[in-house]
Amino acid sequence: MRSFKKPLSAVVLTLLAACASAPTPQPAILTEIDPLEQDAINALKLNLVQEARTGLDAALVKYQMLDDLEGQWRVHLTNTKLANGAGDLASADSEVDWLEELAELINTDFVRYHTYILLGQIKQDASYFQSALAVAATPLEQAVVLTYLDRIDEAVALIEPNQVDHPTDRAFVLFRYALRTGNEADLQRALTVYKLAEDSRGVADTLVLLSRLSRQANDLRKAKIYGRRALRALTSMGDLKRADIIEAWLAEL
Repeated sequence: MRSFKKPLSAVVLTLLAACASAPTPQPAILTEIDPLEQDAINALKLNLVQEARTGLDAALVKYQMLDDLEGQWRVHLTNTKLANGAGDLASADSEVDWLEELAELINTDFVRYHTYILLGQIKQDASYFQSALAVAATPLEQAVVLTYLDRIDEAVALIEPNQVDHPTDRAFVLFRYALRTGNEADLQRALTVYKLAEDSRGVADTLVLLSRLSRQANDLRKAKIYGRRALRALTSMGDLKRADIIEAWLAEL
């Protein structure tokens, strides 16, 4: 059984740098979502990041006017994820400070859990993941934290085969497990759940790894098919930089 612990090719490393496999926290509706925030969420699903940022900024102003702490927390949560995904660590640090302050004021396990997860990622401090594990309310939440703590086998054991809710979190765990095993069936399982979650970045990352796995097995036809599928996904979501990298990868096959 092949493993992805080996050094990855430049193309895969580039793709995983913006890794879609880390789940975007999906907080429950604590207070009513303003249409401005909902429009921003819809824009993000279409990868319209600038439009989403504009909507989030407007929603934040409204939530601040009304002292809506939960609304402010949700916006800062999303802004933190966007900054971290873009590699803007200064902005991520600033956003997560607001997030932590608001979490203390709201003071629920649910909010603390999602805040600790982001603090662990931004500050690269495993103690925050341990704190998240202490307040995790469901086996799936526990599985996500265990994955961040690199306890992948324990995490996968908590995933229920017939579970259909929270597909983004489930896909994250399954993707990381597939990275460890290097098994095509595990990658296909992650791909199925990423599709259910409508996570285009996760779909693209998984297709690229399937292409690489096929290349390692000297199945160039299958490698090209997976690569072209990844290329179409990236092009459709407007990620032309990564699409160009995949196109160059395909030209080398």
